[in-house]
Amino acid sequence: DRIFGRYSGTVHSVAGADGTREYQYQGLTVITGGTGEFRNIRGTIRDTTRGASKAGKALSNAERGEGEYWFEE
Repeated sequence: DRIFGRYSGTVHSVAGADGTREYQYQGLTVITGGTGEFRNIRGTIRDTTRGASKAGKALSNAERGEGEYWFEE
């Protein structure tokens, strides 16, 4: 069984003088349905990811997400 959703989000990125890049993603996933037992699932998930990188390598990465779901009749 599968669950389907639609994601939209934004990213804000700032370059530091030392070549590091700090970023923050914020997004929303809307759960639109699924197959089998999940065909009537609906819901939302909000997430935020913050991190930093330098020369293409991750220095830090932290994600937080929370949401809710329900089954429609």
